[in-house]
Amino acid sequence: MATERQTYWQGIIDTQAASGLTKAEFFKLNNITASTYYYWFNKLNRKAATSSQKILPITITPQPPIPSYQTVELLLPNGYQLSFEDAIEPANLKQILRVLLS
Repeated sequence: MATERQTYWQGIIDTQAASGLTKAEFFKLNNITASTYYYWFNKLNRKAATSSQKILPITITPQPPIPSYQTVELLLPNGYQLSFEDAIEPANLKQILRVLLS
């Protein structure tokens, strides 16, 4: 619960913000020292920040594993484009290329 002094200084801080004056101008017109103003400004903002913190629950949804294979792509001079998993046997790749290039 806010004390009378906290309520008073919150009013000063709110008035300065709404005044359209720079802080220096406001301090001079209202006979307020910068150190006192910033003491209360920091104290009240720290209190507001800690009182508004909340712990929010999160939900973690399991995702399917990402495949670990790589893809090999070949672009042949005749315009064919081939994509293979990196697990293709070299003999099979050689046979496919022989057929396509003939």
